[in-house]
Amino acid sequence: MVTCASYEARGFGVHAGMPLRAAARRCPDAVFLPSDPAAYDAASTEVMNLLRDLGHPIEGRLPVDTLWGIGPKTAKKLAALDITTVRMLAHADAETLIATFGQRTGLWILLLAKGGGDTEVSAAPWVPRSRSHVVTFPADLVDLNEMRSAIRDLAQRTLAEVVEQGRVVTHVAVTVRTAGFYTRTKVRKLTAPTVVAVTVVDAALGVFGLFDIDRPIRLLGVRLDLLMPG
Repeated sequence: MVTCASYEARGFGVHAGMPLRAAARRCPDAVFLPSDPAAYDAASTEVMNLLRDLGHPIEGRLPVDTLWGIGPKTAKKLAALDITTVRMLAHADAETLIATFGQRTGLWILLLAKGGGDTEVSAAPWVPRSRSHVVTFPADLVDLNEMRSAIRDLAQRTLAEVVEQGRVVTHVAVTVRTAGFYTRTKVRKLTAPTVVAVTVVDAALGVFGLFDIDRPIRLLGVRLDLLMPG
């Protein structure tokens, strides 16, 4: 699956989400580069460490629509209140936001601007809430046993990373995408937090069994939600 494409490749009709075979047909001379999640994680860690070394809170002076969850309509309403930056939103009057957006949305966007609800940007390391793995198949799967084998492998790989990080699993989710790009996710809560492989794998297979598989499968994914510290 293509995750991103250069402007040159886009000129041939290649775009994100396109199967690699289709991209190769449209742009035979394209250079396909593999993703490198480990390198991305390392770069992210380096950037966050540099920010923490600054020794003081950092307030975003970017436009409000750079915040996840704030789209053009919300940004337009905020602009009518003379709120155009993240910093301004973080210091906005809560009652004014509630009157404009309602209590739930008003308080939510205020929390977003404050870095998730803290009055200061926290220097504490970010703790992930889940781990996941997905696989896009070079040829659509039609055999149920092959699908179950893929789910089992994804669950085991993801659990290995969870155990390595010293975390515990609370929920198991499975994502299924058909050849027509119809995508659904189902999730199951475990009876108790665990890292027992057979329990997690069986749960993943059980969630997969909830799907009515009547079409070829393009992608499968397994997500393990984790018990948060404290």
